[in-house]
Amino acid sequence: MTTFQIQKVILKAKNQAELASFYQEVVGLQILKTDQRKAQLGTPDGKVLLEIEQLEKAETKRRATGLYHTAFLVPERTDLADALIHLIRTGYPIAGAGDHAYSEALYLNDPEGNGIEIYADRPFVEWQIDAAGRYPMVTQEVDTESLLAEASERLWNGLPNGTMIGHIHLQIRDIEKTRTFYQELLGLDVKTEIPTALFLAAGDYHHHIGTNIWGGTDLPNRAENEPGLYYFVSATDQYSTIYDRISQAGYPYKTFFEGIRIEDPNGITLHLVPIK
Repeated sequence: MTTFQIQKVILKAKNQAELASFYQEVVGLQILKTDQRKAQLGTPDGKVLLEIEQLEKAETKRRATGLYHTAFLVPERTDLADALIHLIRTGYPIAGAGDHAYSEALYLNDPEGNGIEIYADRPFVEWQIDAAGRYPMVTQEVDTESLLAEASERLWNGLPNGTMIGHIHLQIRDIEKTRTFYQELLGLDVKTEIPTALFLAAGDYHHHIGTNIWGGTDLPNRAENEPGLYYFVSATDQYSTIYDRISQAGYPYKTFFEGIRIEDPNGITLHLVPIK
């Protein structure tokens, strides 16, 4: 089975220190390393999930392609319940919650407008999947009473080891070009599809990449000095195959010491690296 994993997300920020504190105090990531230019955050065992880089002269954030949300997947439903209690206690506004049949999710926005999802998957045997291997587009109310009943009595120490970026959801402007890029070049399968959104993944997962045109089909690329998504890093066990496919297609890319840097059709940058 093909493996595809979003390893980390890199944001550009107007105020790196303030944003890092938010992800530590509200979201529950650990600050692993920080200086005046960059902060690295992740899990207690040192796994980096998020990097925040300080912009020298930040431009005003516009409606543009880029990040819809970064989705932090916690290991157990109990961890999601603990996160919900923590969010309630902080008083930070929760933008929403959704039961998607295969997962339960909480949504919020950071102080610079970047979307965040914290979610827990249901056991795979409970996922609804059709004969074509696709999942339904379902959003129902979360049973918060049932969720809160599973909260532990542990003192909140942030998101636990085993937390990972389960998926990244992107704001795009072109569904069909996006489909071609992620399906034909990166080899992901379409898992859920509606006219305005496309969700793709490797293997049996519900989605590693989510995309939507809910912001419009005329969105510009995010400017170099504009806060928001800088790039994200994806690891795959099919790196050589994908590299050859991209090269043969003549799709522009740049190499760096770990892998390749490539832009999708919406001007969103990703770094593709082999799984070590």
